[in-house]
Amino acid sequence: MNLYIWAVIAGGALGAVVRYLLVQYMPRARSGFSWGIFTANVAGSGVLAILTAASMVATTNGGDLPAAAIGLVGVGFCGALTTFSTFSTDTVGLLRAGHLKGAATYVGLSIMSALVLVTAIFLLMLNI
Repeated sequence: MNLYIWAVIAGGALGAVVRYLLVQYMPRARSGFSWGIFTANVAGSGVLAILTAASMVATTNGGDLPAAAIGLVGVGFCGALTTFSTFSTDTVGLLRAGHLKGAATYVGLSIMSALVLVTAIFLLMLNI
């Protein structure tokens, strides 16, 4: 196997463990809102934004980030840390339990928090 694949495997293992720990140690709201999954998704969006902006800066300056770094952090770590499937399943669970307000808050807060964080990172790193 080449270095890229090993980097993805290592990053994925680390991202999965971090997500597990977040879910285990961050309490759920009374409505069932998962603070651990929310934190994993928003933090993962931020980490991927930093990696993407760094890659854009490197390319602008005539360089490039090593493929193994992209595999380790972007594909592996962020891929395992973030989870659209659990976010979707948790949202449906909130709806099935009759927590319409909790589901709407979870969806809205998750999407807006990630978008605001990614935008702020791009503004800071890319001066746009």
